[in-house]
Amino acid sequence: MARSAGAAGAVGLGVLPGAAPGLVVRLGMLPARLPGLELYGVTWAKRRAEGADGRGASDLSLAYAGLAVCPLRGELGRTRLASCAGGELGAITARGVGLDRSREDDRLVGSVVVSGRASVRLAGPLHVALAVSLGAPLRRDAFFYRNEAGERLDLFRQSPVTATADLGLSVVVPP
Repeated sequence: MARSAGAAGAVGLGVLPGAAPGLVVRLGMLPARLPGLELYGVTWAKRRAEGADGRGASDLSLAYAGLAVCPLRGELGRTRLASCAGGELGAITARGVGLDRSREDDRLVGSVVVSGRASVRLAGPLHVALAVSLGAPLRRDAFFYRNEAGERLDLFRQSPVTATADLGLSVVVPP
């Protein structure tokens, strides 16, 4: 059974406000005749969501772990391809900024995810790898604050469909 390990820089849309930069670390098991398995962790850089009135804001951060099964895999010369499906579980943290009563809130997050991966062997076991994923959050919490008049002003809510891409290096150890 081949094994892989890698790290990548990432960008996510819909996971946090704006285009969020992140870091991905992956471990994979690639059995010869069975679907591959991948365990990974992702942390996204803190992003600020600001209220429409410009007075309140929240700093949001997100981290999660994922497990994916990769039933469709193939090799073409020095290139490896895979399609995967799995789930992610983690936490999003919101910290109020510029409010009279700011607080911090941690919320559990989960998503189902499908992804496509490609890697090209550079030399020996070293590969450059690209992954593109679409996710569907299981719950989409809203982050908001109330102004002096008691009106609710929304700051952020995860998109119903998220998109991420990452590019990095991996090491694939053959069986």
